[in-house]
Amino acid sequence: MPANIADIPLSVIASWPTPNYIDPVRRQWMPVFSLAWQIASTILVLGRFYLRATNKTGTFGLDDLFLFFGWAFVIGLTTCAWIGASWYGLDRHTWDVSWDRFPGAALMGWMAQVLFNFSSCATKISVLLFYRRMVVDIPSRKWRYAIYTAIGFTAIYCMGILIALLTICRPIKAYWLAYDLNWHKPYKCVKAEALDYVIGILSVVSDLYSVALPCVILQYYHLNIPRRQKIALNTVFCMGTLVAGAGIARTYFLIRLGSTYDTSWTGFDLFTWSLIECQLAIICACAPSLRAFVKNYLNGEQVNSALRGLSFGVSQMFHRHSDHNVSAVQQVCSTDYGQSWDYISKPEYRALTMPLSTASGEDTYAATSSNRDDHRPTSADAEEGVDK
Repeated sequence: MPANIADIPLSVIASWPTPNYIDPVRRQWMPVFSLAWQIASTILVLGRFYLRATNKTGTFGLDDLFLFFGWAFVIGLTTCAWIGASWYGLDRHTWDVSWDRFPGAALMGWMAQVLFNFSSCATKISVLLFYRRMVVDIPSRKWRYAIYTAIGFTAIYCMGILIALLTICRPIKAYWLAYDLNWHKPYKCVKAEALDYVIGILSVVSDLYSVALPCVILQYYHLNIPRRQKIALNTVFCMGTLVAGAGIARTYFLIRLGSTYDTSWTGFDLFTWSLIECQLAIICACAPSLRAFVKNYLNGEQVNSALRGLSFGVSQMFHRHSDHNVSAVQQVCSTDYGQSWDYISKPEYRALTMPLSTASGEDTYAATSSNRDDHRPTSADAEEGVDK
């Protein structure tokens, strides 16, 4: 078999159970699973773009453009997973897949690798461009260089993987037509087990780099902000380790695909973790906009005064009576982040603690006085040592 799919000896095929093409053991949850992830990420992406278009969280930037590309490519990946599982037998064991489905399954597998490569790299570049906004006012250039290096590394390995996938077979259509019993044209494919290791390792390294970079910046600059808020900010960034965890799982099944004979069953697992990694990365990239959406539509100018008063009362109750953990979350997810400017002792460090979704160099809350006035000093603020 071509490329990074294991050759199946005739002795192994002879040892397989009798094929069951009528009612085989199947994992039929891929359509619902993939659709649920796609709906969740689409809602957040569209919400982020709407807030940008209405200038609720700053203006559009390159990070939004790359996020759009990441989202568009993951739609294609979701489609490949759905078609591969529903039509080409990737939801069952290989011995229960009829030979006429093999070319389509291999085509979906090759397309999925290309789409995953583009989606994951575009999303990572989007996140790194967002970090660039955060450090734009920091006097030290090394953090900007670190971010640019990560962006360059991601772009280079993205193009390298694409070239490898385009040249793995000559002609490239042999990757899937080699399974067609009626296709007899000459072809040449290279064995690419090493490519699986390279793709998986580079993907995980870039995930960990993207997660570690903001945490290192926050720890390096000892910002004059409450300790619990700094812990909460670090927690938000470290949630990105879930993406790295999904990447490790995907790498495991990608490598296993080149050594197992039950390629359809393992391919299903590979599709699953590829979707989780890409969709979770997009959701994490859009998370800051979710906080801004809550501010503007659950507690902002577009709701009536009665709901604003109720929301203000609830926020006061949280300030006075919440425990330490809830208080930390309240400080990060508060409906008013104007107070975060007061925590900073040096103007050049402002970008690090400004609201995540507005780290574009401008304070979007300064445009209206009502946003500044929504927050009033409380006893909890006094206990935190906030200088009003």
